[in-house]
Amino acid sequence: MSAGDGRGRGRGDAEPPAWATAATLTAVLAVCYALRYALLPIAATAALAFALHPLVRWLQRRLRVPETAGAALVCLAVLALAGLAVWDLVAVAGDRMADLASEAPRLVADAIRGLVGPRVHAFGRDVTAEDMAARIVAAAGEAVASPQAAAMAGGIALGLPAVGVLMLVMLFCFLNSGRQLLRGTLRLFPPRYRAHIAQLGARIEPMLRRYVRGVAVVTLYTVAVSWLVLGFGFHVGFALPISVAVGVLEPIPIVGPAASIALFGVAGVIEGGGARTFASFMALAVFLRVSVDNVVGPVVLGRAVTLHPVAVIVAFLVGASLFGVLGVFVAVPVAAAAKIVLSAWYDEDGAGPDDAPT
Repeated sequence: MSAGDGRGRGRGDAEPPAWATAATLTAVLAVCYALRYALLPIAATAALAFALHPLVRWLQRRLRVPETAGAALVCLAVLALAGLAVWDLVAVAGDRMADLASEAPRLVADAIRGLVGPRVHAFGRDVTAEDMAARIVAAAGEAVASPQAAAMAGGIALGLPAVGVLMLVMLFCFLNSGRQLLRGTLRLFPPRYRAHIAQLGARIEPMLRRYVRGVAVVTLYTVAVSWLVLGFGFHVGFALPISVAVGVLEPIPIVGPAASIALFGVAGVIEGGGARTFASFMALAVFLRVSVDNVVGPVVLGRAVTLHPVAVIVAFLVGASLFGVLGVFVAVPVAAAAKIVLSAWYDEDGAGPDDAPT
């Protein structure tokens, strides 16, 4: 570089030394690791905004709606759908839960009787199914009435609405000014790398959109199978709310499948029918878990991000080991983005023609 070029650089073009950039990125990664659980709702909201932003653009093109108004309309639609889902679930399950509380001893006794018989000989004495059910229900009542359970329930009752409001506000901000946020993030990098990073972003964005469509396919598959089996196989009265809840929870790593299994278990207990019905509900939960984890998820998501199904499974395992829930949540798109970055770094066309900017 000539002396004239050096004199032509302004103070704003001065770049930090490489060690400073590396130290900054390391500090950012360390903070993200420490706050990985707090970042989970932010990551989920950003993913939802990314999936819904084409709807905002459609409102702009077709109906000439300003971007701010379009973002507000989409947020209102999300709020209305979430409110209807919660209302329907509470309205349908509320009466059944009240009946369950009064019939809990009988339902538990029936389940025990179906599993081990009418009585069990243990420690030199015979214990009937009714006695065991009474003890289990009493222990559950004491656990629910404990101060720790009351504090946890109060925290959930206060925390969930607050988190919901914050996520709705973040969703509006992401939909309305997502591009500005990305441009601001780009300015965190040294100037000479910004153009290259923008090009990589243009290649990564189509992959992310395919991944979102793949997650939508997994969700629809889970809702359809759950609704068909619960509604037409077991004739469950609240099959649709349970199926929608399971489908929405399914893409959430670790927490989602555990909550889905718990929902199936509660549905099996509420529906009654003894141990055989409960075991059938658990079998459905296991079938969904196995089919999504080993067939539908790897195949659909692997095709969506042009990764081999084995690579998708490895990404899930590595993400869970390093960052827990958040790591599994972003494992597949991060792995696919890393593939695109490395192929561009090595001047290879490994990302495939579909990863070209559209």
